[in-house]
Amino acid sequence: MTIEADFRDITFASAITHTATSSLDGYGTVTYASSGTSYRGHLSWKAQVIRTRDGKEVVERGRCWIYGTASSINLNDKITLISGDAARVLDIDLLYDSSSPYATVIHFT
Repeated sequence: MTIEADFRDITFASAITHTATSSLDGYGTVTYASSGTSYRGHLSWKAQVIRTRDGKEVVERGRCWIYGTASSINLNDKITLISGDAARVLDIDLLYDSSSPYATVIHFT
């Protein structure tokens, strides 16, 4: 699925930075990579209860839609929002059209 470049530039105008997890120690302390990857996305701020993949109900602070698949983003990673605030990834969804995924939705807190 493709969208018009002008519409994509307006809709996906917010920048987020994804920083991958580099290690997780025995105490649960996460160490992140020294550099991140930037994505353009659409941020939506709405606190609501979601059910994560492991069945827990948690309150998300918002969602970020990224046009295309961002397959490198995992649940232990963090994202830095356009405001500079770090957010924890709660869940990741792929949106599909008739043939393939066209967007990634990151639920964060």
